[in-house]
Amino acid sequence: YMGHFLSVYFFSLGSCRAMADTEAELRTALAQAKAEAEDARAELELVQEELASVKAALKEKDQRLKWAIGKLASVASVVSSARDALTQGTAHYHSIIIIGPNGSGKGTQGALVKQQFEGMAHIESGSIFRHNIAGGTELGKKAKAYIDRGDLVPDDLTFPMVFDALREEGDHGFLLDGYPRSRAQAQRLWEACVAADMNIDFVVEI
Repeated sequence: YMGHFLSVYFFSLGSCRAMADTEAELRTALAQAKAEAEDARAELELVQEELASVKAALKEKDQRLKWAIGKLASVASVVSSARDALTQGTAHYHSIIIIGPNGSGKGTQGALVKQQFEGMAHIESGSIFRHNIAGGTELGKKAKAYIDRGDLVPDDLTFPMVFDALREEGDHGFLLDGYPRSRAQAQRLWEACVAADMNIDFVVEI
């Protein structure tokens, strides 16, 4: 009887140990699964953030594209109006001013407009400075002194250089790029053009 009892006892004891080991393994597996689920959740949040960033970037690009299309349409309208007037025989050589912040594409659009009108001068404020400095003109020398000091060239020097370029190069029309940059410069340019019987036909803002 005692032998039977011991056999049952040790068998039960072994079963309990096996169950304990199984429970421990289950707990370990559960903890690991929970950790993996947390990792997956964190990864999903990162992906969602990246998707939101991509959506925002696409929206911005779409807005910039619409803006660019609008500006191109504006330039095209100016060109179309001028060409219609030329076709009807009622137009003179055209004078166009393109204004806008640095990097807005004034030079690019100006080159496209210039292609439509034979002989039109594309006059850029930056090239006017370079031309006068390289040519050693009195205005160029004075402008260079300001530039070398890192100062802005005053309008009393800038305007004469710009207006001289318009008179010298604009016999067949001109496209002025990068000037005027302020209300005062615009007023001065307008008054000088009126006094010199020079028309300003179009102003394109980019």
